[in-house]
Amino acid sequence: MTAKPERFGCSRCLSVFRSGFPRCPLDGAVLQALTDDPLIGVVLAERFVIESLIGEGGMGRVYRARHMRMSRRFAIKVLFGEMAADAKARSRFSREAEASSRLSHPNVISVVDFGETDEGLLYLVMDYIEGDELHRIVSQQAPFTTMRALNILRQLARGLSHAHERGLVHRDFKTENILVTVDGEDEIARIVDFGIAVIGEMTQAEQRLTTDGMVLGTPAYMSPEQSTGEEIDHRADLFSLGVMLYEMLAGKLPFDGSPIAMAKANLAARVPSIAERVPGARADQRLEAVAMRLMAKDPAQRFPSAAALLSHLDAVFGRAADTLPPPVAPEESPPESPSEAALVRTMSEEFFRQADEAGGLPAHPTQETGEMERSQRRRWVIAGAVALAAVLLTGGALVAHYRNRSLEKQTAAAPPAAGGDTAVVQPELTAALPAAAPDAGTAEAAAAALSDAAPVEVAASEPAAAAGRKPPRDRRKKEPAAAARSAPTAAPVVSQADFDRRYRRVGARLEKLGKERGEAAADALGKKYLEIPYADAIRSESVRRDADRVLRSLEPRIDAELKK
Repeated sequence: MTAKPERFGCSRCLSVFRSGFPRCPLDGAVLQALTDDPLIGVVLAERFVIESLIGEGGMGRVYRARHMRMSRRFAIKVLFGEMAADAKARSRFSREAEASSRLSHPNVISVVDFGETDEGLLYLVMDYIEGDELHRIVSQQAPFTTMRALNILRQLARGLSHAHERGLVHRDFKTENILVTVDGEDEIARIVDFGIAVIGEMTQAEQRLTTDGMVLGTPAYMSPEQSTGEEIDHRADLFSLGVMLYEMLAGKLPFDGSPIAMAKANLAARVPSIAERVPGARADQRLEAVAMRLMAKDPAQRFPSAAALLSHLDAVFGRAADTLPPPVAPEESPPESPSEAALVRTMSEEFFRQADEAGGLPAHPTQETGEMERSQRRRWVIAGAVALAAVLLTGGALVAHYRNRSLEKQTAAAPPAAGGDTAVVQPELTAALPAAAPDAGTAEAAAAALSDAAPVEVAASEPAAAAGRKPPRDRRKKEPAAAARSAPTAAPVVSQADFDRRYRRVGARLEKLGKERGEAAADALGKKYLEIPYADAIRSESVRRDADRVLRSLEPRIDAELKK
């Protein structure tokens, strides 16, 4: 358990110091080790009654205060004494606090006043918000759902965009500096301490990292250029935002270790995928890709601005959070022509994927014009996909029309299916295909491979009647035995829900094995588990069957390792 850091106080000016000066540099009084906070109960600036200590940050302590003439509470940050004693820091404080007071945005905590007391204390008055730090919420509730992570990400990007457009860079952007409040069913995220962290640069310009990791930022969230002392801009905040998004999706930071070790990892180490970092975790791949781009080592490879990030999120997820399409969305009500609809949907997805790989989205835009070019390319991509979908749907409708007319003639005299044992087959698709498998490369074969239609139960005692047609007369006369042998047999069906439950269960057992027996014991089995294409298995029944067999083979092996 980490020991609480010792603090020192001045009995005259009531300043709190992190380092042990023999005397207060403001008034020369002897400093004493603190037992109680000297500001509790004090009237600050003749109008704010300090009620309680809320917390402590890298620049000072934060208190809850009540205005003497207004029925309203505020949060007041009082800078540490060593900050107030530095002439450069005092001058910089006034400029940064004045700039911060001009920020007015729903996702930024407003600064309503700032100043210096007669005793030399520097203070900043902010709106008081009842809420939890995002750090606490993530530690207790992460990983977040796609919807929840996207909602918070958008709000933080809007707050950053508002501040960056006004020339302010946070420099210490982290989950501890985000307050989250609940309004009905909505979560509202607000950024704290905009522009004030820069004051630390003035007081400790020669030190880039300390054991506390609180000079120019917190190492876990610190951009590479920040840790090496290079000149930084707004893209340093975007790097920190990427770390925060990764943490919301994975429930863990990208790297473990000491503050210096994490700063070094951010500087040079490859960021592990969320599946590598948390075995069994299933993060939205689109959001994970956003996090990875935000955490690029080279600032030029990140999004050029918070506004560009918002435009990208709108293009991928839609403008409103309540219209978010899930990464994997099985149809609840299958369309009238399931094979054609599945074919259109799959080909459209493939069309977008290939367009993006071919340049539909620039890999590393470095300026706003890159976003404009990307937007124009995406319009052409969307137009092409819509045209492709229209052609396929029209052709599919014609095929379905003439196929149904043929089926009506063939099944007019067919007797009803006899009762008895049942088997699971695909509706429409089984009826449409001939008894023999279609030739590879035909449209029917592609439709059969891509169909997402929901399975239904039909009688298995009469395969031809269950399929809704009789074999062709000439084939029945010439090859009756072969026709009987070629009647399709129902393959075992693995539902999406059963596969998902087994996938999660095996992942949880692997994690348990790693904790009880060490990572080496789970390494070989874990590699096989990570090779399972979960998203493809959810979409495709044939892939799902193969993946389910792998999961079934892994379960007893993991159980055997756990019993050793």
